[in-house]
Amino acid sequence: MKMNMMITCKQATNFISQKEEGKLSLRQRWQLWVHLGVCAVCRIFEKQNNIIISNAPHIHEHISATLSTAEKEAIIAALEKE
Repeated sequence: MKMNMMITCKQATNFISQKEEGKLSLRQRWQLWVHLGVCAVCRIFEKQNNIIISNAPHIHEHISATLSTAEKEAIIAALEKE
């Protein structure tokens, strides 16, 4: 059984995002690991993604503390509209 280990950068960035949610199969994790071994750009993307994920709760706290109730409701209404 031949397995294609190489994935594109687009697939790798999608896998990186899915990895945070625990949605990667063993094969996908292996393909991502192989790709990151040869692609410096995707390694940078993964590091940046990890920084964003680790700081997201702090950003939410800051925004919640600085926005008025009306501004928060406007944001929620706009998101629900989309």
